[in-house]
This record gives sequence, C-alpha cells and structure tokens, in this order.
Amino acid sequence: MYKKIFNQGGIGKRKTLFLLAVTLFFSLMGGMLTACSDDDKDSPTSGIVGEWISDNGHLYYRFNSNGTGRYICLADEPGYNPEHPDAVINHPDDPDDFTYKVEGDHIIISTTWTNHEGKEIIDQEDYLYDLSGNTLQLKCIRYTDNDGEWHDSYSPSWTAYIRR
Repeated sequence: MYKKIFNQGGIGKRKTLFLLAVTLFFSLMGGMLTACSDDDKDSPTSGIVGEWISDNGHLYYRFNSNGTGRYICLADEPGYNPEHPDAVINHPDDPDDFTYKVEGDHIIISTTWTNHEGKEIIDQEDYLYDLSGNTLQLKCIRYTDNDGEWHDSYSPSWTAYIRR
C-alpha cells in the first residue's frame, strides 16, 4: 500500500515528499504573515494620530499613538504668525501636555497640573469628534472642575481642525 501511494502516476517518492514539504512550508508562511498584520489599523485612536491646526489657525493639537498629546493656543503665544506657525509649534512658551483616550465617538482629554496649594489637579474635557479625511471636528460637551465634578460645556460648538 505504501508503494502505491507514493508511486502513483509515475511521481517518485522523493518528489512527492518534496512537494509535501513545500506545500507545508508555504502554508505555514501564509499563516505567519497574516498573523503579523498591523494592529494599529484596528485602534480607535489611529485616525486622530497626528498634528492638527484649527481652521482659523489659532489652536494646535498633536495626538500621539501612545495616548499622549500636546495642545497649544497659538494665538496666545508671543510672536505668533499664522502664516508661519512652525516657530511657535516647535518652541512654544506655554504648551499643555495631556493624555487622551477614545471611547466610541468621544475623546477624553486629561491635563494634570498643580495648584497654588501644591495640590495636583486633573482637568478633563469630553469631546465629541468626527473625522472625515484630513478634517477633524471637535465639540467639547462637558468638562471637570478642580474637584473632579463633571459639568456641561457652556458653549458646545464644533471646531474644525486640518491635518498638518
């Protein structure tokens, strides 16, 4: 029976074993390559990662892939020129570094600072967001006070940001 299986159709034992080995090799490689897919594509944060400037040129956000970021109110920075924002973006006087997380269509941004009494305060802002191509729309719907209590935003309106 053994000889019948490996000698059917004139194919020799070595050729059959070689073809089986090649088939096994490519099957394993195919499985390994699909296992190495880019996990960031499935991350809800991957679309917002990057640098964004408000359409009026006054606000700047940078969202990093590790859940950190930076906010700069460009209009408040000394020497700011909307035609050439890079000088202020690269060397701001008063940036706000933050952490963020994406939950559905919300981005929660948290900023930590120390008040005049030495108490650490965590400010949070809850934004609705809409991402379409190179345009990010943000609308702050609630925020925390110094005691960590949530409050509705006083003027929830959308602000458009363009990807840099």
